[in-house]
Amino acid sequence: MHDSISFRRQRPGWFYLSQLLRQEGIDLVAVSRSAGGIQADVADYAAVEQLIKTQRPDYVFHLAANSTTRHDALFENHATISTGTLNILESVKKHSPSAKVFISGSGLQFKNENKPIKETDPFEARDPYSGKPGTIGICRKVLPPAGHTGLRGLFL
Repeated sequence: MHDSISFRRQRPGWFYLSQLLRQEGIDLVAVSRSAGGIQADVADYAAVEQLIKTQRPDYVFHLAANSTTRHDALFENHATISTGTLNILESVKKHSPSAKVFISGSGLQFKNENKPIKETDPFEARDPYSGKPGTIGICRKVLPPAGHTGLRGLFL
């Protein structure tokens, strides 16, 4: 059994997260469509459910996304961010309800008026990439894991 699972794409933040967890004595299993660790797609419910069911992690980090605002990434980002979030939440609810789930976000999701942004700023869906965290907020209200009062964002 592993303490945590991270669904990720090759992102610099993942390196720092893995270092921090290692310092805290938390084992991290990396899951990616193509790079190292366990190969699985967060948009594939059966794969996500199987991982959560067999690993029963204490923490799940959803860091997977193609960090681009290009229109041609519309469907990939929707599948990875929105469908992936639903897959994780449902799998955790069914198989590891005490796990803490962290959904990553982006500074692009907030309205920016040339001032430092904060998590309490309003969402602004300027493009397909920045619009997805608003969808996640709706998922969070509709499908919270059992025993959880909500999710915390991990901005990397």
